[in-house]
Amino acid sequence: MTDSLLLELLALQRGQIAEGLAWVGRCEPPRPGTRRVGHSQVESFAALVRDDDPRYWTPAARQPVPPGLLLTYTLPLPWRPDAPTTPIWARIPLPGDTLINVSTSTVFHREIGTGDEVMLEEDVVSVSPEKKTRLGTGHFLTTRARFRTDDELAADHTNVMFRYGSDSPRITAPTPPAPAPQGEPVFTLAVTRELCAHNVAASGDFFPGHYDDAYARSQGVAAAYLNTMFFQGLADRLACRHLGVRSVRRRDLRMVAPAAVGDTIEARVRTTKDGAAEVEVRTARGLAAVATVWSGHGVWSGRG
Repeated sequence: MTDSLLLELLALQRGQIAEGLAWVGRCEPPRPGTRRVGHSQVESFAALVRDDDPRYWTPAARQPVPPGLLLTYTLPLPWRPDAPTTPIWARIPLPGDTLINVSTSTVFHREIGTGDEVMLEEDVVSVSPEKKTRLGTGHFLTTRARFRTDDELAADHTNVMFRYGSDSPRITAPTPPAPAPQGEPVFTLAVTRELCAHNVAASGDFFPGHYDDAYARSQGVAAAYLNTMFFQGLADRLACRHLGVRSVRRRDLRMVAPAAVGDTIEARVRTTKDGAAEVEVRTARGLAAVATVWSGHGVWSGRG
Protein backbone atom coordinates (compact mmCIF):
# COMPACT_ATOMS: atom_id res chain seq x y z
CA MET A 1 0.00 0.00 0.00
CA THR A 2 1.27 3.49 -0.82
CA ASP A 3 2.25 6.16 1.69
CA SER A 4 -0.09 9.00 0.73
CA LEU A 5 -0.25 12.49 2.25
CA LEU A 6 -3.62 12.91 0.55
CA LEU A 7 -5.06 9.82 2.24
CA GLU A 8 -3.81 11.13 5.58
CA LEU A 9 -5.55 14.44 4.86
CA LEU A 10 -8.79 12.85 3.69
CA ALA A 11 -8.82 10.29 6.53
CA LEU A 12 -12.23 8.91 5.60
CA GLN A 13 -14.41 9.11 8.68
CA ARG A 14 -15.51 5.66 9.82
CA GLY A 15 -18.88 5.09 11.43
CA GLN A 16 -22.18 3.25 11.26
CA ILE A 17 -24.78 3.82 8.56
CA ALA A 18 -27.06 5.66 11.02
CA GLU A 19 -24.30 8.22 11.56
CA GLY A 20 -23.92 8.70 7.82
CA LEU A 21 -27.66 9.10 7.31
CA ALA A 22 -27.65 11.92 9.87
CA TRP A 23 -25.57 13.94 7.40
CA VAL A 24 -28.22 13.84 4.66
CA GLY A 25 -29.45 17.39 4.04
CA ARG A 26 -26.41 18.99 5.66
CA CYS A 27 -25.20 22.11 3.79
CA GLU A 28 -21.69 23.47 4.09
CA PRO A 29 -21.09 27.25 4.21
CA PRO A 30 -19.55 28.74 1.04
CA ARG A 31 -15.79 28.34 0.82
CA PRO A 32 -13.11 29.18 -1.75
CA GLY A 33 -12.07 26.48 -4.19
CA THR A 34 -8.90 24.65 -3.28
CA ARG A 35 -6.88 26.24 -6.09
CA ARG A 36 -6.93 28.53 -9.13
CA VAL A 37 -6.39 27.08 -12.59
CA GLY A 38 -3.75 28.70 -14.80
CA HIS A 39 -2.73 28.44 -18.46
CA SER A 40 -0.23 25.62 -17.92
CA GLN A 41 -2.87 23.37 -16.34
CA VAL A 42 -5.35 24.17 -19.13
CA GLU A 43 -2.72 23.25 -21.72
CA SER A 44 -1.77 20.06 -19.87
CA PHE A 45 -5.40 18.93 -19.59
CA ALA A 46 -6.00 19.64 -23.28
CA ALA A 47 -2.96 17.50 -24.07
CA LEU A 48 -4.29 14.71 -21.83
CA VAL A 49 -7.53 14.34 -23.81
CA ARG A 50 -5.87 15.22 -27.16
CA ASP A 51 -7.88 18.43 -27.60
CA ASP A 52 -6.42 20.82 -30.20
CA ASP A 53 -8.89 23.66 -29.50
CA PRO A 54 -6.75 26.78 -30.15
CA ARG A 55 -8.28 28.63 -27.20
CA TYR A 56 -6.53 26.17 -24.88
CA TRP A 57 -3.19 26.55 -26.63
CA THR A 58 -2.99 30.32 -27.24
CA PRO A 59 -1.78 32.33 -24.22
CA ALA A 60 -4.18 35.07 -23.17
CA ALA A 61 -4.79 37.17 -20.08
CA ARG A 62 -7.87 35.06 -19.36
CA GLN A 63 -8.49 31.71 -21.02
CA PRO A 64 -11.52 29.46 -20.72
CA VAL A 65 -11.01 26.56 -18.32
CA PRO A 66 -12.14 23.28 -19.95
CA PRO A 67 -15.40 22.09 -18.36
CA GLY A 68 -13.70 18.77 -17.67
CA LEU A 69 -11.45 20.56 -15.16
CA LEU A 70 -14.35 21.73 -12.98
CA LEU A 71 -13.68 19.20 -10.21
CA THR A 72 -10.10 20.37 -9.77
CA TYR A 73 -11.51 23.27 -7.71
CA THR A 74 -12.81 20.74 -5.18
CA LEU A 75 -9.70 18.56 -4.84
CA PRO A 76 -7.33 19.22 -1.93
CA LEU A 77 -3.60 19.39 -2.47
CA PRO A 78 -1.59 16.79 -0.53
CA TRP A 79 0.02 19.66 1.43
CA ARG A 80 -0.32 23.41 1.81
CA PRO A 81 1.06 25.89 4.37
CA ASP A 82 -2.33 26.91 5.75
CA ALA A 83 -5.04 24.66 7.14
CA PRO A 84 -6.25 22.33 4.35
CA THR A 85 -9.93 21.73 3.67
CA THR A 86 -11.24 18.17 3.81
CA PRO A 87 -14.06 17.58 1.28
CA ILE A 88 -17.51 16.95 2.70
CA TRP A 89 -17.65 13.42 1.24
CA ALA A 90 -14.57 12.41 3.27
CA ARG A 91 -16.09 13.61 6.56
CA ILE A 92 -19.32 11.59 6.36
CA PRO A 93 -19.02 8.66 8.81
CA LEU A 94 -19.62 5.37 6.98
CA PRO A 95 -18.27 1.80 7.34
CA GLY A 96 -16.14 1.72 4.16
CA ASP A 97 -12.42 2.47 4.10
CA THR A 98 -12.09 3.34 0.39
CA LEU A 99 -14.18 4.75 -2.45
CA ILE A 100 -14.55 5.05 -6.19
CA ASN A 101 -16.52 7.49 -8.34
CA VAL A 102 -19.68 6.11 -9.97
CA SER A 103 -21.46 8.93 -11.81
CA THR A 104 -21.67 12.68 -12.24
CA SER A 105 -24.22 15.13 -13.60
CA THR A 106 -23.13 18.69 -14.32
CA VAL A 107 -25.07 21.71 -15.60
CA PHE A 108 -22.95 24.64 -16.79
CA HIS A 109 -24.27 28.22 -16.54
CA ARG A 110 -21.28 30.40 -17.35
CA GLU A 111 -17.64 30.09 -18.29
CA ILE A 112 -14.88 29.88 -15.70
CA GLY A 113 -11.60 31.48 -16.73
CA THR A 114 -7.98 31.05 -15.72
CA GLY A 115 -7.21 32.88 -12.50
CA ASP A 116 -10.85 33.11 -11.44
CA GLU A 117 -11.58 32.57 -7.77
CA VAL A 118 -14.28 29.93 -7.50
CA MET A 119 -16.55 29.65 -4.47
CA LEU A 120 -18.10 26.28 -3.54
CA GLU A 121 -21.28 25.38 -1.70
CA GLU A 122 -21.63 21.66 -0.90
CA ASP A 123 -24.40 19.54 0.57
CA VAL A 124 -25.17 15.86 1.16
CA VAL A 125 -28.08 14.57 -0.93
CA SER A 126 -28.39 10.90 0.04
CA VAL A 127 -26.75 7.78 1.47
CA SER A 128 -28.02 4.46 0.10
CA PRO A 129 -28.76 1.23 1.97
CA GLU A 130 -25.94 -1.33 1.96
CA LYS A 131 -25.15 -2.69 -1.52
CA LYS A 132 -22.90 -5.55 -2.65
CA THR A 133 -20.99 -5.02 -5.93
CA ARG A 134 -18.07 -6.52 -7.83
CA LEU A 135 -15.75 -4.17 -5.90
CA GLY A 136 -17.13 -4.86 -2.44
CA THR A 137 -19.94 -4.08 0.00
CA GLY A 138 -20.77 -0.49 0.87
CA HIS A 139 -23.00 2.52 0.33
CA PHE A 140 -23.63 4.91 -2.55
CA LEU A 141 -23.07 8.49 -1.41
CA THR A 142 -24.55 11.42 -3.37
CA THR A 143 -23.28 14.97 -2.85
CA ARG A 144 -23.97 18.23 -4.65
CA ALA A 145 -21.77 21.26 -5.27
CA ARG A 146 -22.55 24.70 -6.63
CA PHE A 147 -19.72 26.70 -8.19
CA ARG A 148 -19.81 30.52 -8.28
CA THR A 149 -17.55 33.17 -9.78
CA ASP A 150 -18.10 36.89 -9.13
CA ASP A 151 -21.23 35.95 -7.16
CA GLU A 152 -22.75 34.39 -10.29
CA LEU A 153 -23.66 30.70 -10.55
CA ALA A 154 -21.19 28.95 -12.88
CA ALA A 155 -22.09 25.26 -12.50
CA ASP A 156 -24.24 22.78 -10.58
CA HIS A 157 -22.62 19.40 -10.02
CA THR A 158 -24.05 16.20 -8.53
CA ASN A 159 -21.63 13.38 -7.73
CA VAL A 160 -22.21 9.75 -6.74
CA MET A 161 -19.44 7.75 -5.06
CA PHE A 162 -19.37 4.17 -3.82
CA ARG A 163 -17.88 3.98 -0.33
CA TYR A 164 -16.96 0.39 0.49
CA GLY A 165 -14.69 -1.89 2.48
CA SER A 166 -11.53 -2.96 0.67
CA ASP A 167 -11.80 -6.42 2.27
CA SER A 168 -15.62 -6.69 2.22
CA PRO A 169 -17.63 -9.41 0.40
CA ARG A 170 -17.89 -8.97 -3.38
CA ILE A 171 -20.22 -10.21 -6.08
CA THR A 172 -18.34 -12.94 -7.91
CA ALA A 173 -20.89 -13.78 -10.61
CA PRO A 174 -19.76 -12.75 -14.11
CA THR A 175 -21.12 -9.46 -15.42
CA PRO A 176 -23.57 -9.88 -18.32
CA PRO A 177 -21.90 -8.72 -21.55
CA ALA A 178 -22.85 -5.29 -22.83
CA PRO A 179 -24.42 -5.04 -26.29
CA ALA A 180 -21.88 -5.11 -29.09
CA PRO A 181 -20.63 -1.65 -30.11
CA GLN A 182 -22.06 -0.08 -33.24
CA GLY A 183 -19.76 1.51 -35.82
CA GLU A 184 -16.07 2.23 -35.87
CA PRO A 185 -14.35 4.01 -32.97
CA VAL A 186 -13.60 7.70 -33.45
CA PHE A 187 -10.90 7.71 -30.77
CA THR A 188 -8.39 5.09 -29.59
CA LEU A 189 -5.77 5.47 -26.87
CA ALA A 190 -3.56 3.07 -24.91
CA VAL A 191 -3.70 3.47 -21.13
CA THR A 192 -0.03 3.61 -20.19
CA ARG A 193 1.71 4.45 -16.95
CA GLU A 194 2.77 7.74 -18.55
CA LEU A 195 -0.87 8.54 -19.38
CA CYS A 196 -1.92 7.85 -15.77
CA ALA A 197 0.88 10.10 -14.47
CA HIS A 198 -0.19 12.80 -16.94
CA ASN A 199 -3.79 12.35 -15.77
CA VAL A 200 -2.79 12.96 -12.13
CA ALA A 201 -0.70 16.03 -12.97
CA ALA A 202 -3.19 17.62 -15.37
CA SER A 203 -6.26 17.14 -13.19
CA GLY A 204 -4.61 17.70 -9.81
CA ASP A 205 -6.22 14.49 -8.55
CA PHE A 206 -3.69 12.74 -6.30
CA PHE A 207 -5.95 9.90 -5.16
CA PRO A 208 -3.51 6.93 -5.09
CA GLY A 209 -5.71 4.60 -7.16
CA HIS A 210 -4.74 6.71 -10.17
CA TYR A 211 -0.99 6.12 -9.86
CA ASP A 212 -0.29 3.27 -7.43
CA ASP A 213 -0.92 -0.31 -8.58
CA ALA A 214 -0.92 -1.73 -5.04
CA TYR A 215 -3.60 0.68 -3.89
CA ALA A 216 -5.65 0.05 -7.05
CA ARG A 217 -5.47 -3.70 -6.40
CA SER A 218 -6.70 -3.14 -2.84
CA GLN A 219 -9.75 -1.53 -4.46
CA GLY A 220 -10.32 -4.54 -6.70
CA VAL A 221 -8.76 -2.99 -9.83
CA ALA A 222 -5.88 -4.66 -11.70
CA ALA A 223 -3.64 -1.56 -11.89
CA ALA A 224 -3.64 2.24 -11.66
CA TYR A 225 -6.62 3.65 -13.54
CA LEU A 226 -7.83 6.86 -15.22
CA ASN A 227 -9.95 9.25 -13.17
CA THR A 228 -13.40 10.74 -13.71
CA MET A 229 -12.05 14.03 -15.05
CA PHE A 230 -10.29 12.25 -17.91
CA PHE A 231 -13.60 10.79 -19.10
CA GLN A 232 -15.41 14.10 -18.60
CA GLY A 233 -12.86 15.96 -20.70
CA LEU A 234 -12.78 13.28 -23.38
CA ALA A 235 -16.59 13.18 -23.57
CA ASP A 236 -16.79 16.98 -23.95
CA ARG A 237 -14.18 16.99 -26.70
CA LEU A 238 -15.76 14.15 -28.70
CA ALA A 239 -19.34 15.36 -28.24
CA CYS A 240 -18.61 18.90 -29.40
CA ARG A 241 -16.79 17.60 -32.47
CA HIS A 242 -19.63 15.21 -33.25
CA LEU A 243 -22.37 17.84 -32.90
CA GLY A 244 -20.37 20.63 -34.53
CA VAL A 245 -20.84 22.94 -31.54
CA ARG A 246 -18.63 24.95 -29.23
CA SER A 247 -20.25 24.68 -25.84
CA VAL A 248 -21.39 22.19 -23.24
CA ARG A 249 -24.67 22.89 -21.43
CA ARG A 250 -24.96 19.65 -19.49
CA ARG A 251 -23.04 16.40 -19.13
CA ASP A 252 -24.12 13.17 -17.45
CA LEU A 253 -21.37 10.58 -16.99
CA ARG A 254 -21.69 7.01 -15.74
CA MET A 255 -18.54 5.10 -14.83
CA VAL A 256 -19.00 1.37 -15.51
CA ALA A 257 -15.55 -0.22 -15.07
CA PRO A 258 -12.05 1.23 -14.58
CA ALA A 259 -9.72 1.76 -17.54
CA ALA A 260 -6.37 0.69 -16.11
CA VAL A 261 -2.74 0.48 -17.22
CA GLY A 262 -2.52 -2.12 -19.97
CA ASP A 263 -5.98 -1.37 -21.38
CA THR A 264 -6.73 0.35 -24.67
CA ILE A 265 -9.78 2.59 -24.75
CA GLU A 266 -11.99 3.03 -27.80
CA ALA A 267 -14.69 5.69 -28.01
CA ARG A 268 -17.77 5.87 -30.21
CA VAL A 269 -20.26 8.72 -30.51
CA ARG A 270 -23.87 8.85 -31.67
CA THR A 271 -26.63 11.46 -31.68
CA THR A 272 -29.57 10.78 -29.35
CA LYS A 273 -33.24 11.42 -30.12
CA ASP A 274 -33.16 14.72 -28.23
CA GLY A 275 -30.10 15.97 -30.11
CA ALA A 276 -27.47 15.23 -27.48
CA ALA A 277 -24.28 13.26 -28.10
CA GLU A 278 -23.80 9.90 -26.39
CA VAL A 279 -20.15 8.97 -25.94
CA GLU A 280 -19.41 5.32 -25.21
CA VAL A 281 -15.92 4.33 -24.05
CA ARG A 282 -14.84 0.68 -24.00
CA THR A 283 -11.85 -1.48 -23.25
CA ALA A 284 -11.32 -5.08 -24.38
CA ARG A 285 -13.18 -6.17 -21.22
CA GLY A 286 -16.30 -4.21 -22.10
CA LEU A 287 -17.93 -0.89 -21.31
CA ALA A 288 -15.85 1.56 -19.25
CA ALA A 289 -17.95 4.74 -19.30
CA VAL A 290 -20.96 6.32 -20.98
CA ALA A 291 -21.56 10.07 -21.19
CA THR A 292 -24.44 12.10 -22.59
CA VAL A 293 -23.54 15.68 -23.50
CA TRP A 294 -26.02 18.42 -24.38
CA SER A 295 -24.91 21.56 -26.17
CA GLY A 296 -26.26 25.09 -25.96
CA HIS A 297 -25.58 28.08 -23.77
CA GLY A 298 -22.84 26.84 -21.51
CA VAL A 299 -19.12 26.31 -21.36
CA TRP A 300 -16.89 26.36 -24.41
CA SER A 301 -15.28 23.04 -25.29
CA GLY A 302 -14.05 21.85 -28.65
CA ARG A 303 -13.51 23.69 -31.91
CA GLY A 304 -16.92 23.03 -33.48
